[in-house]
Amino acid sequence: MATHRSLSDSTDEEFVKRMATTYPERFGEPLAASILADRAEEA
Repeated sequence: MATHRSLSDSTDEEFVKRMATTYPERFGEPLAASILADRAEEA
């Protein structure tokens, strides 16, 4: 099975950033805000 790396030639960090950027489009703003807030606390 192909992975994001083989398909997009991106690093894991680039993949995570891209996924975080598109959370609102994919899951709705309230969930995205919650997930991004949790990620900010981890950093």
